[in-house]
Amino acid sequence: MTATRAFLWILTLMAVASFDGAQRAIVALARPESVGAGAAQPHAGDEVLPPAARALAGMVRARGLGAYRLSPRLAADELIAQRATEAAWPAAPRADARQVFFAPDEPLPAGCGAAERGAEVVLADCD
Repeated sequence: MTATRAFLWILTLMAVASFDGAQRAIVALARPESVGAGAAQPHAGDEVLPPAARALAGMVRARGLGAYRLSPRLAADELIAQRATEAAWPAAPRADARQVFFAPDEPLPAGCGAAERGAEVVLADCD
């Protein structure tokens, strides 16, 4: 990469990212070893997920679920729905899944029993 091209790339990063994020990107470009070995590990970056998305993904992984559903309330929260979908991949949200995630203060509907309760989400098995 030429110096001019690298400079333009850095300017672009700074224009579209926060200053702090751009600084980290510049350091990563200049010193790739500074990113750390952890970046290539499974679930690297989970710490930046919203707590509910992180808890949901952890339960999906621990139980080996292939599919799950979100309660209407969790599904309406676009941030949680999107980030949970990303973090839980390759498991996917499906309308016919029996395992349903609820917010901890949501009442479980008839036909659902709590399989696991966490501070951020409740996993229920539903008929």
